[in-house]
Amino acid sequence: MPDSHEVERRYEAWAKKQLEDPFREIVLQWKAIHLANIFKRNLPGERVVSICEIGGAEGTVLFVAGRLLGARSLINFEPCRLFCETGKRKYRDIRFRNTPFARNGQRYDIIILSDVLEHVEDEEGLLATAGESCRFALLKMPIERSLSVSALGYFLRGQAKPPEMLFGPNHYNGHLRGYSLKSALAAVHRNLEVMGWYALDHSFYYQGSALFVFLRKWLGMQPLLRVFGGSLFILARGKC
Repeated sequence: MPDSHEVERRYEAWAKKQLEDPFREIVLQWKAIHLANIFKRNLPGERVVSICEIGGAEGTVLFVAGRLLGARSLINFEPCRLFCETGKRKYRDIRFRNTPFARNGQRYDIIILSDVLEHVEDEEGLLATAGESCRFALLKMPIERSLSVSALGYFLRGQAKPPEMLFGPNHYNGHLRGYSLKSALAAVHRNLEVMGWYALDHSFYYQGSALFVFLRKWLGMQPLLRVFGGSLFILARGKC
């Protein structure tokens, strides 16, 4: 198990690589639009003043969602120095805190957790702390427990599952655990009141692949998620 300094070094290196990805901005804006959409669909007319994002990287999701929801106060708790430095130059309206999120007595209208829970060791503790600090939570979670990336899926393709695809500290994307649709919803249900959710397949990442469109039509979304995985967007009620 890598120590804290090694984890920090890996995270900074991963951040540098992410920031060089030309597709990154489009993906982050896509996430923000869906998070704002699920909020507006379930809570039309709800006033939003403050939004906090936990692990919000350079702040694109927070900035775009904040604009769409009309928030005036935006704060991002991000432990990666490089992400914070990049975000401060890019988004002057966001307050960056280069530190992990912790209970501090502050209360927010919304807390965003976008592709974060799979990276933290204590998902239950983070969800509980977030729930005690907000009126509502918006979550985006990857659905990765699917046939296509399972050991069986690789076996059917005549391959062994690569070590970097195994969930844990050495996963290529730093994912300590993978979620199915059921386990992701259960993790949130244990700590927050789920008010609404929807899931999407991977077609966005493959420019609307005709294969995904065909399979969605004939199989339906949930079987498609079980085979290929996808993305889950959740609106939940906090405890303050």
